[in-house]
Amino acid sequence: MEEVLKLMHTPYVGDFLPFFAWIDIGGHQKKMIALMKRVDVFFDEVIENRRRIGNSESGIMVDKLLALQEQEPELYTDQIIRGFIMKKMIALMKRVDVFFDEVIENRRRIGNSESGIMVDKLLALQEQEPELYTDQIIRGFIMIMLIAGTETPYLTLEWAMSLLLNHPNVMKKIKNEIDTHVGTHRLLQEDDLEKLSYLQNVINESLRLCPTLPMLLPREASQDTKIGGYFVPSGTMLLVNAWAIQRDPVLWDKPDEFIPERFEGRSDDKYKMLGFSVGRRGCPGTSLGYRVLGLALGTLIQAFEWEKIGDEQVDMNAFYGLSMAKLTPLQALCKPRPNMIPLFG
Repeated sequence: MEEVLKLMHTPYVGDFLPFFAWIDIGGHQKKMIALMKRVDVFFDEVIENRRRIGNSESGIMVDKLLALQEQEPELYTDQIIRGFIMKKMIALMKRVDVFFDEVIENRRRIGNSESGIMVDKLLALQEQEPELYTDQIIRGFIMIMLIAGTETPYLTLEWAMSLLLNHPNVMKKIKNEIDTHVGTHRLLQEDDLEKLSYLQNVINESLRLCPTLPMLLPREASQDTKIGGYFVPSGTMLLVNAWAIQRDPVLWDKPDEFIPERFEGRSDDKYKMLGFSVGRRGCPGTSLGYRVLGLALGTLIQAFEWEKIGDEQVDMNAFYGLSMAKLTPLQALCKPRPNMIPLFG
């Protein structure tokens, strides 16, 4: 499933330039077909495994289907059983849609556009522009928030920890800052984050070097305009290379080096940061993302001692797709700090 997700996240030229779809540049369609064959093989292995176990009373769907296969083999072939499994997965996604519809209807009945809840704000916009803010669009917003709210912090946290393990002096500086402003008698809380400026600098620098979205989602020019001296006609699809911008030597000193101090006392650099996109299409969860990352990273450093496995530097090679993940998952050694153990009960 991890390979399926990676392939789904890989940019496909045919999506951006439809007239190239028939060429299959990069072999994307070929890879997808080959991968789906492997998915079929995986389902076959699941079926064979359950067949060997042979427990028709387990309540597991595959076991029930195999019991029916023994009675009517011409009807319940392995291909049919594979189809049932896939159908079950699709049904699960439909249940998710039903759940989101119930959330939307519940908030619609309450009708509190001043609550600050995202769904309420979207429903208020739906009243103004119903053709744009349909229930389907609102469901999409909820799904995006859930996905972005889990994958983006996770990937950023993994990159940040990798950078810190390769720069133990920076990790020590964060630990000293937390010990000074929070102490070791309690765990870090959200209210403490505004006092931890160096921790925020580290998060910014991690997002700069390792943006989870190296290529921002496609935009479309709503009118004729000029960008950098180039004429861009209305309707043009625009792609923003955040990774390149955030390593541009014109904008950054020593752009390929991990230097959190570059953000100290600076406010202008935030306009060069594209980790959460910018403008009206910027991520609505930016402030939440920073808080989650601050709490997670800060707590990990406050509560545990960390070190690399072996003497070599942590591998910083990346898998580039729609999101940028580590090519080799991070592995590290940790142990509780002695003065923090009482807090763990």
